[in-house]
Amino acid sequence: MANDIIRQDKFTVQSTEENEYGDLMVTDTDGNPHKIGVKRKRLFGVFEGGGEVKVGYAEYKNKEYIAEAEMVNSVPVHKPAQSADKQTDTMKKEDWDKKDRIKQDSIEAQTRMKIISELWIAGKIKDDDTEVLLLRVWLTTGAHAVEEKQDELFKE
Repeated sequence: MANDIIRQDKFTVQSTEENEYGDLMVTDTDGNPHKIGVKRKRLFGVFEGGGEVKVGYAEYKNKEYIAEAEMVNSVPVHKPAQSADKQTDTMKKEDWDKKDRIKQDSIEAQTRMKIISELWIAGKIKDDDTEVLLLRVWLTTGAHAVEEKQDELFKE
């Protein structure tokens, strides 16, 4: 049978951390490491609260692994570290609004430049028209330069 328990153990969780493979690495208060494989993710919650846990070990290809676990005494000792990809976002609503506005402005500028280039190619606007001059600036130096040049060009 796949999960025949061959031995049981109890230990107190000091800390937990997910490794790059998604396994939960648990350190007990004696400093001993324990690995709970990502295949048994359903057990992670038992360890993440700290406290004392009872584990059952099974064997696969002559190697022991934690196959079952239960909380015996839930006394939080250490809050688990979050992996980098699970950290909460620290951006505020205003930051997201600003980011969204910048993205939308960029999309609109690209659309305008595409339309200007199509009109220019079709011969509807001339080489010396302000829009074409701005397009040339945008193509050669980027959007930031267009804002600087725009004031000069529109003074005429």
